[in-house]
Amino acid sequence: MPLTPATAWDLAVGSGTRALLNGLAPDAVERVRAHFTAALEADAVTDLDVRILTGTAVT
Repeated sequence: MPLTPATAWDLAVGSGTRALLNGLAPDAVERVRAHFTAALEADAVTDLDVRILTGTAVT
């Protein structure tokens, strides 16, 4: 799956990893986002292997 830094951030905050950001000030969350997306760009990450993702649903 093609992956942009923005999409990667959306996936991170739309999953259980969002809990790691709970309680942080908005400026701290922005620093985490900036560092995370810069690391993806520096490492030239451009795709996500979705074969390894596992999802669950609650009904």
